[in-house]
Amino acid sequence: LARRGRLHPVVASEQAILLGGSFSSPILHRFLRDEAEHVAAWVTVGGISNAFSLTEDFYAGRVQLPAEFTYAIPALGAPNVRPLLFLRYSPVYTPGDLPPTLIVHTDADTITPIDQAYQLEAALRAAGVPVETFYYEDVSHNLQIGDALTDAGRAMYARVLDLARRYQDLPPQP
Repeated sequence: LARRGRLHPVVASEQAILLGGSFSSPILHRFLRDEAEHVAAWVTVGGISNAFSLTEDFYAGRVQLPAEFTYAIPALGAPNVRPLLFLRYSPVYTPGDLPPTLIVHTDADTITPIDQAYQLEAALRAAGVPVETFYYEDVSHNLQIGDALTDAGRAMYARVLDLARRYQDLPPQP
C-alpha cells in the first residue's frame, strides 16, 4: 500500500518502514527477508527474535501467555521435529538479511522476555546491521495508549517516528 501511495502522500515510497510486535514480529521477519529491497528499516516492539528459546521459556513456565494465545506455541509443534519452522520465526539467526532495526522492549514483559530483544541486538551488532534500542521499565507487554499512555510510551513513539523520518527523508514534526 505504501509503495502504491494508498496510505498517505507522505508515506508513498518504494522503501517502507515496517513495525511488528509480539507474535506478529516473527511473521514480519519472513516478509523482511522476502521483500528486503522494499524495506528501509523496521521496528520490533516486544517482539520474538528466537522461537527456540521462547518455546523453552514457555515450557519452563517463564512465559505468561494471555488465554487467547494459550495454544500458540504448542501449535508450532516440537522444535526438534520441525526446526525449519522455528528458524523462519527467528530473526536472530538471519541478522545479516535484516534492514536497520529499532528494538523496543520493556523489562516488565511477562509474555515475551526481554532476553529476546537482547539476543536480537547482539546478533544484529555482530552482523554489522545498524541497530538502535529503546529498553525501558514500565508497563508490561501491552503498551498503554490514550489516557493511560506513560512517559516511556510517549518516548517510545517519538523514537519510532524519528526512525521513520530518518529512513524515509520525512520532514521533522512541527
